[in-house]
Amino acid sequence: MAGVVHLTFDDGPDEVWTGRVLEELDRVGARATFFVIGDRVASQPEVLERVLSAGHQVEPHCMSHVVHSRYWRAQAEEDIDACLEELGELGLEPRHWRPPGGGLATWSSEVAAARGLRLAGWSADTSDWRDASVARMLELVGPAIEEDAVVLMHDAVGPGARRDGCAGTVELIAPLVGLIRDRGLQPEVLGDGSPLQDKGFTVYSPRATGRPAHHADPTSTAPRVETIAERELTGEDRDGIVQLISAGFGPVGEEYSGRGWRTIEPVTRILVRAGDAIVAHAAVVVLEAEPSIPAYGLADAVVLPAQRGRGLGGRITAEAVDECWRLGAEMILTDSVDLARALISLGFEPVPRFACYYERDGACHCHRHWLAAFRGEPPGTRLRLVQGDF
Repeated sequence: MAGVVHLTFDDGPDEVWTGRVLEELDRVGARATFFVIGDRVASQPEVLERVLSAGHQVEPHCMSHVVHSRYWRAQAEEDIDACLEELGELGLEPRHWRPPGGGLATWSSEVAAARGLRLAGWSADTSDWRDASVARMLELVGPAIEEDAVVLMHDAVGPGARRDGCAGTVELIAPLVGLIRDRGLQPEVLGDGSPLQDKGFTVYSPRATGRPAHHADPTSTAPRVETIAERELTGEDRDGIVQLISAGFGPVGEEYSGRGWRTIEPVTRILVRAGDAIVAHAAVVVLEAEPSIPAYGLADAVVLPAQRGRGLGGRITAEAVDECWRLGAEMILTDSVDLARALISLGFEPVPRFACYYERDGACHCHRHWLAAFRGEPPGTRLRLVQGDF
């Protein structure tokens, strides 16, 4: 029996393009797996019935197309459950789940497993949503067409697509199936899955359970890291911190002059010393939140330019996070672009818009780059920070 390649389509059903994809699949004698959006299933169930009657596989994508990194876990659970309910009303028992954008949060695999679903990525991306030409799409996926490959395509125009329709995808099907068969393989539904199906995911972070751990190399020869309570800082240390932050933060550096913080006084400082000089710094601050939750923030993380590229940012980040857990944090919040990768590796997740906010001048504000970590589950309601711009 010939090996198989799995053709998959996301974002449908669509009353125009799903039908055209079905017609082309029928013409070339191929079957595929469709990862569907629940809202679209609810509005046009007859299109999905056509997919099923033609012998194709149907699996859940989402109810609304929001990448997991922009969800709290509870919101994602509600979303997939609603989609599963729509499919259940059609008598379907899904086995796989492809979250929007192929992006996973720290909790995605747990949510899937709790529902008996296997996360389904891909190993060959056509980039059809970018309106690539057929020749370009074949060039992209050609090297990945092997036994058990999972090919990603779209039978509807989803959020962020750079095209007005799916004509290119329809046109791609015949030459793609031809390429698959030329390699002695057959196009088929995903079925129970492929060993290659998880390759397409963007994993935002590993699952953090309890307190995220700092796994620093004890043999490292990097400058030494110190954790110092604010009240124990010497005047010389404070001067070094002010100079470092002022140099690193450019136009707002003057706001730190004389005290070493801008809005909220820290409770703890994380310092990196090289000799007698302070070359990296991060601050831990206490945040007041409504509803009340033990919340801490990471602020003013900066590394001397001459010391960058040595992993110091990751070291002060990990130590600051550990300090927050030691202080009893249930939530840690920070706003960072440069250190996002280090934070995500410690179990942080991007904060959905206005899941946390603060008020100023009669308006609500949030930071687009806020990241948060929780000892348990995120709160079920929005959090108002008494002081959020730290």
